[in-house]
Amino acid sequence: AGAGAGRANRAAVLPGMAGLRNLGQTCFMNVVLQSWGHTSFFRLCLRQLREYTTPPTPISLPALARAASPALLARAPAVLRQTTIDLRSFIETPPAEMVRAAKRKALIAGMGGGVKGGQGPASSRAGEEGSSLVAPGAAGDGSEALVVLGEEIDKLFRVMWSGRWAVVTPYNALVAVWRLLPDFRGFKQQDAQELMMRLHDRLLEELRKTWAPASDPRGQHAPWPARVLMQAIEGAETHSVQCNQCKHVSAHTSPLADLALDLAALSDEARPSLEQLLARFSASEQLEGYRCDGCSGPAGSLRTATMSNKISSLPTLLRCHLNRWSGRREKIRTHVTFPLTINMRPFSEPTAAADAYDIIGERPGSDAFLFDLVAVIVHEGRGVGAGHYIAYSYNRVNDCWLCCNDTRVTTVTPDTVLAVQAYILFYAHRRTAAFVDSELLGGAVEPAKRARVDYIH
Repeated sequence: AGAGAGRANRAAVLPGMAGLRNLGQTCFMNVVLQSWGHTSFFRLCLRQLREYTTPPTPISLPALARAASPALLARAPAVLRQTTIDLRSFIETPPAEMVRAAKRKALIAGMGGGVKGGQGPASSRAGEEGSSLVAPGAAGDGSEALVVLGEEIDKLFRVMWSGRWAVVTPYNALVAVWRLLPDFRGFKQQDAQELMMRLHDRLLEELRKTWAPASDPRGQHAPWPARVLMQAIEGAETHSVQCNQCKHVSAHTSPLADLALDLAALSDEARPSLEQLLARFSASEQLEGYRCDGCSGPAGSLRTATMSNKISSLPTLLRCHLNRWSGRREKIRTHVTFPLTINMRPFSEPTAAADAYDIIGERPGSDAFLFDLVAVIVHEGRGVGAGHYIAYSYNRVNDCWLCCNDTRVTTVTPDTVLAVQAYILFYAHRRTAAFVDSELLGGAVEPAKRARVDYIH
């Protein structure tokens, strides 16, 4: 009867409402994974992309059990009874690997679940033992080549969205981060924004290496899910300087991964809006003593000029980073108001949405510059080296907002979300999200593929 009740409880979990266990100050990673996972078109494209590729050789994870003390190994039965899952046991695995998985779960018990960032594993006796573990692999040991970030994230998302588990242990995701990003090894407090940037770079590198070779640097011949993901991760911004005398324009375009919005010049009492910060980001500025290459006047003549910055290609997963540190040890506590939907037209060049529409094969419409809020990352605490991260994510499948606080996931109202002190804001391009939903959740999906996509929903 008890086992049946457990199965019934697991069946009642709604897709996407799974919490992530804190493995020892890993809340910074959990909020990034929850934010990505609740961006539906991002998650679905990662899943669909595997239809076009041959799965790589499984990662040979290190035998961390050798670092465990007998006291930690004795905790294994309690861990196995928890509503959680090791990702390796979700797919077909040899018996020997299952044995190693049980030992890894014993280690996880000693790392401390649900520990707030900044408190550290030393907040409990078991955590103290777990904190002595050595991060797997050493820099340059060649193990990085075995890790495919997109594969590991997709595996985790499949479990989180299966509707079978209330709590998931993101062990393999943590190992992947340690393998790929040595600076993040260990259990010290880390910055969610820094991790997000590094993971974006790595995922974009994987996508380009596979789907955008030198002969096709823009990936025009790549499968559309790969093109959607590349456009989601990186857009472009154009910096231009126009001479006020001859009107000659000098322009330079650079990649745009996120919008870094500085709060240093604002007081804690100010309540600026996100639109005001974006307007300041793209505002024109007058320059004195500019040496213009296009002027016909005497060589070396100095001119006045107008400098401006505009988004020339919008990333379809727009990330606004509200820089609350700016070289200060104390956090800037200015509250920034932000909307559920934002129009990016005033801050972008007229053709900034063209790349997104080129991928989906449409002409830009009236909603070409509309973005909908899908996630908010909040940092609690005063200092840059301590605190705790929480993610607020929109669950598109169940049409509700969630507060994702490590293992604890609760529903909240939109007003609650709009009242938080945001650190990172995620906005999804409305038309891209609708296109992916139509392609992968509508009649356009082939029957065999449709069954697999339905499973994760």
